[in-house]
Amino acid sequence: MTELLKKFKVVTTRKPHFCGFCEREFPKGSDMGSHVYVDSDGIHSIYTCETCQEIIEKYYPDGDEISIIKICEQDGLKTPEELLEKFDKAFESERILLDEFQKKQEHE
Repeated sequence: MTELLKKFKVVTTRKPHFCGFCEREFPKGSDMGSHVYVDSDGIHSIYTCETCQEIIEKYYPDGDEISIIKICEQDGLKTPEELLEKFDKAFESERILLDEFQKKQEHE
């Protein structure tokens, strides 16, 4: 079982880091999310890029372990930004359909 030790915070990196979710490398001086967690193998830290952090916060708030790079590959997308745009459009479409359904129910 994985347990978060430190609350998530945004840091400015002092050296290059890879995003733990999309596996892209970000140069020194990038703003990235910092997570420290413990599992059966010990204490670890992971950095997340802004796009992956937004995807996680919006669409995986329960802390599900995901691989954004695998989701992108399965969907034929090249970047996490494309994935975020796809998720946002799908979510907006569902919200519009739900709003229309609720309005219809109110008039019946």
